Amino acid sequence: MLSRTRWITLFLAFALVFLGWQINANAKSVKIAYFSLEEVMAKSKVGQEAQRKFKEEERKIRAELKKKTTELENLKKELEKKSKLLSKEAKEKKAKEFFEKKKAWEQFTLQSKMKLSRLSNKMSTPIIEDILAIAKKIGEKEGYTVIFEVQRAGIAYAPAKLDITDKIVKELDKKAGKR
Repeated sequence: MLSRTRWITLFLAFALVFLGWQINANAKSVKIAYFSLEEVMAKSKVGQEAQRKFKEEERKIRAELKKKTTELENLKKELEKKSKLLSKEAKEKKAKEFFEKKKAWEQFTLQSKMKLSRLSNKMSTPIIEDILAIAKKIGEKEGYTVIFEVQRAGIAYAPAKLDITDKIVKELDKKAGKR
């Protein structure tokens, strides 16, 4: 089932295409384009650099998580092996130690996910803002009536000639080169 936003977007797209909706009275035709934000992020230098930095941080966190997971598993195995030999008090102490480490592991896992999410947002937000500004600039410069972002607009089909993704990648790379 399509969400309300998607229905509205689809309705507007069909209205633009089939009803010939015009921005102003002087417009002779509707000019529509689309781009893929995902593809721009993957193809552009700035998007690739952000992805590389993110993956590096993710790799570090995964290595730390793996280390903590191994420690927890080893403690559990030790507890299981020695439980028959330990006194009741020693068992309780080891069990408490295990549950404290497990709680710390769960907390680290949650914090790691949140950290990666914040990092992803921090890295992608300025890039996305640049991409949208470039799409607007191209739209104004080349006289587009509407430019859709393909994933968010829910476009099921559009001819490749309407795709301006590569233009946006080129402009984004130019802008990144000026920084």
